[in-house]
Amino acid sequence: MRFIHITIVLFLMFSFNKNETIIIKGLSVGDKIPSFSLTDDKGHSFDSKDYKDKQCLILFFFKHESRPTCNDDICNFRDSFNEFSNLNAKIAGISSDYVTTLNNYSLHNKINYSLLSDHKKRVRKLFGFKKSLLKSNTSKVVYIVNKKGEILYIFNSHKEVQENETQILNALNLNK
Repeated sequence: MRFIHITIVLFLMFSFNKNETIIIKGLSVGDKIPSFSLTDDKGHSFDSKDYKDKQCLILFFFKHESRPTCNDDICNFRDSFNEFSNLNAKIAGISSDYVTTLNNYSLHNKINYSLLSDHKKRVRKLFGFKKSLLKSNTSKVVYIVNKKGEILYIFNSHKEVQENETQILNALNLNK
């Protein structure tokens, strides 16, 4: 019996690609988001704890791919910024790009919310998903977080943010 357990452990240790993050369990609706601190595109610190009991958060993970043009998801959040702000929601995009890259991208595309640098991919791991999840240049995962730090909704799809905008606004309206 002990041999079987050792074999399974060794199989698990050596059967995965070294560059791949293994998911045990991702976050679900109702879970509290993990505390994290990242640097934004302007060089300022963004700490998730600063928003607890103050504002809802719209957090989305995206892959920039070093293109200067604004992808649809990021621009849709930019264009809907006032609607989300009126509902006391803070928008933040999280990317594995460095601060300088995000700053250039933000300036070029007139982004009016924080783009956070997770170049060490620590926050991505805290949220519990694989590196391979963000292979395209559009955001795939959007978390709507209430003032208590609890996840209200998770949008994990290939839909454009514009298609989800109504659902996001409804989620924030219900949380008032």
